[in-house]
Amino acid sequence: IRPLLAAADLSMLPARFTDADYLVINWPELENAASYQVSLASDNDMQQVVANIESETPLVKLTGLEDGEYIVGVRAVDMEGIIGFEKVHGISIKAQPVFPFYLAPANHQITGNKVDLLCTQVLGASAYRLQVSRSQDFSSAIVDAVHQDACGHTATDLENGRYFWRTAAITSAADGQHKQGPFSEPAQFEVIDSTSASNFQIPSGAFWVDNRNLSFSAQISRDEDFSSIVGEQALQDQFISLDNLSPGSYYIRIQATDIDNFTTAHSTPRIVTIKPVEDTVERTWADKPKY
Repeated sequence: IRPLLAAADLSMLPARFTDADYLVINWPELENAASYQVSLASDNDMQQVVANIESETPLVKLTGLEDGEYIVGVRAVDMEGIIGFEKVHGISIKAQPVFPFYLAPANHQITGNKVDLLCTQVLGASAYRLQVSRSQDFSSAIVDAVHQDACGHTATDLENGRYFWRTAAITSAADGQHKQGPFSEPAQFEVIDSTSASNFQIPSGAFWVDNRNLSFSAQISRDEDFSSIVGEQALQDQFISLDNLSPGSYYIRIQATDIDNFTTAHSTPRIVTIKPVEDTVERTWADKPKY
């Protein structure tokens, strides 16, 4: 008779996950373990099981999970198929509503002291929060604004230097309660001429910041159920081109693939509106109207 394999150490798992489309649960490898059985449940008694996964490595990946409180259970299995002690650990998923994508300024762009910060809308969101800070940890935000319906803010009287900004979406429930989703990873811009303004009326693309080793694809559709797709792109540097789109509203969703070819569910759609290009050509004296 030999002892059962020890319980896995789940103490290093984060208490909160903010990306439910690519959720990675991992733990230190156990000696003599040939595989692992992993369960994810939405109740403490683990009766409401959301996922059962068997893995040969001390790591599992999940996608498409809803916000809520979950219990993770992990058991190691030895070479003879005997199941070891179970370890359970609580996690919280707070991923909705998803953050907006940035539209302008471009990341690391040089701007003037007045900057129009533009971002996409998010399907289901009713308001948007934007922050601007001189520090990447946003410990002292110089702008912290909430705007209804549209995602954008004009920052004025900025001194020369580097700035970070980030966005979050807010939903409203029928009972009047508001829920803010996670902030985006910060983008940057730099003010080098405090006497000029920067206006970005026609963004060339939407982007976000993500330093994980993932590749992304995007779909652009005229409708929210993506029955009228007008474009698909394999992305470079998390940038979605909006060139050659006619005026109107479009829905954008993304999908990630990692180095193991694990592919996520489609994201919640973001919404971007392409405005008509204004005619800025000056008329000559001959074709100006006579009064």
